[in-house]
Amino acid sequence: MRILNFIVVSLLFILFSSCNQDDEIINSISDTALSSAKVSALASTTTTYYSSPTVGSYTPNSSISTTLTGTSGCSSFSGGVIKARIKSQTGSTFVIEIRKQNNTTFGVGGIAYVKVGSVCGSIAGQVSYSSGPSSIEITVNATFSRGVVHFYPVVVSSSGGTRYFSEPIMIYTIPMYNIKTSYTIRETLGTVNGTIVKASNPNLLNKYDLDVQCTEFCCRYYAQVYGKNIINPNTTNGGHAKDWYNTASVKGLQKIPIGNTPRVGDILCMEGGGGNGHVAIIIEVGTSLIKVAQQNAGIPSVNASNYDTHWQHAIGGGLLYNSSTKIITPPNGYTVEGLLRL
Repeated sequence: MRILNFIVVSLLFILFSSCNQDDEIINSISDTALSSAKVSALASTTTTYYSSPTVGSYTPNSSISTTLTGTSGCSSFSGGVIKARIKSQTGSTFVIEIRKQNNTTFGVGGIAYVKVGSVCGSIAGQVSYSSGPSSIEITVNATFSRGVVHFYPVVVSSSGGTRYFSEPIMIYTIPMYNIKTSYTIRETLGTVNGTIVKASNPNLLNKYDLDVQCTEFCCRYYAQVYGKNIINPNTTNGGHAKDWYNTASVKGLQKIPIGNTPRVGDILCMEGGGGNGHVAIIIEVGTSLIKVAQQNAGIPSVNASNYDTHWQHAIGGGLLYNSSTKIITPPNGYTVEGLLRL
């Protein structure tokens, strides 16, 4: 009887200890080991850069009703005026061309920039322009070895200082992060706009170390990319992932309900997964798939039919998305609560 009582008490201790963690307990799939052949096929010693949109294709037109909020010391930027494309690429060097969405000339001069990660990010390149040109060109360089960077073309008019943004151009590597059979806790998997995505442990699942949780990555990402502290008072990593959506105001973020168009940089909030939920940063929005960056989601099974876009990838994990209904399909066992936005 004493042995039985000890077992019961021990199980209760484990249960309540898990529930008190500041992040998710994610169900591990049965086959998480990558085959050596798959790893060899994906691992590469060289860095080759790709882009979305591809070279020569313009970004989608931003909406005139959309404003991207600036952080402290940085004004907001309006949509509906400019678009951009990669005119040419030579290795890690990109020539970005900015035009007006209606293809007219720039009536007044100003300064054009390419920012990193957000409209208020660091400057990758800039050029002054006079009135009259139909296009503006800026040369920028990619400097990361594994991961993703979003280049935001913006212009600031010399007349009244009006500011306009283009939808971002995503530069990425294949693979987007270091593909291995096993990892060392806290090793760098890759970067997203300069923010490191860390390994949580050998199989990328960890219930206990708070500095490698999904919430830790999202907090650090917003601090580094947006200069925004989203850690709730009296919490570590901003609290349980499952509580993030309902504590948006405490974080100084907007709640974006299901049914609205996701944007790059939004935080996807999910509950379930056998524990305290999961949060991830949206890095790409397509017509049928969104891609995220995240920590502590596990390693996708090499035998999965959708391995290349499997949701568990640390950078580039994919979730089905219906661009008509704006519905994101969560992984099994999860429910999408909504999005958080600056």
